[in-house]
Amino acid sequence: GRLVALASTDSSRWPDSMPALLNAVLLPFWLVFILCTVAVWVGVAEALAGVVAACALVLPVKRCGDAMRRAQKAKSEAADARLKRSRELVSGIRAAKLMGWEASFVDEIRGTRAVEERRLRDFWMNFSAATAISSLAAVASLLASTAASLLVRGRPLGLADTFLAVSLYKILAGHVMEAANSAATIAQLRVAFKRFDDFAALAAEDVVAPPTPPPPGADADVLAAVSGDFGWDEHAVLRGCDVALRRGSLTVVCGAVGAGKSTLLAACLG
Repeated sequence: GRLVALASTDSSRWPDSMPALLNAVLLPFWLVFILCTVAVWVGVAEALAGVVAACALVLPVKRCGDAMRRAQKAKSEAADARLKRSRELVSGIRAAKLMGWEASFVDEIRGTRAVEERRLRDFWMNFSAATAISSLAAVASLLASTAASLLVRGRPLGLADTFLAVSLYKILAGHVMEAANSAATIAQLRVAFKRFDDFAALAAEDVVAPPTPPPPGADADVLAAVSGDFGWDEHAVLRGCDVALRRGSLTVVCGAVGAGKSTLLAACLG
């Protein structure tokens, strides 16, 4: 399930995120351009007030982006679990039918899907909030410039200055709105990179070497021998295990589900 998600979804995040990353890089340059233009034609105080009002909206947009990143991470983990369970059900459909396990599998798949839907809903709710906040940039900038003109010059902006400021602040608002898209895309990209890094780190983990053949003169009949405690993820399943499998012998390992049969075989294989 994790491999399917990495190949089908996470691998496409990087090419899809290039326009959003470009907009994030260009946003400071647009801020400087609009600040200088409004300062020359309208006034320095009005320009500073308008740009500061627009920049003040970037902080809540960033917080929405952080919330989107957390939601995307949880959604990806839930998608991995759902794909894993779905693949297990499809590949073992004969056993599931014979044992009557369909209902339990379907309930588990629906449970992971419900978690995925909640996280996806959280993601798009924060995205909608970021977009709504960004859409207020033009109005906030114009109000701030008008207030600055009243405080500094004692009069509101003139008609020509107002139209010029509105045109420039609309451009600025468009790029601040793109910042919301960039925050969402960058959040998804960071999660995808982290998932790829975690997957690549698996190759660097220490792998227990399989048991070596007995040296000459030793008991050559022993094919595999294990001794000690064995388990998964630092959780011991077999304790005090001491087993030697000899050549030509038939050894049967039986036990209940979860008793450690697979753990014993894995220990024999190293």
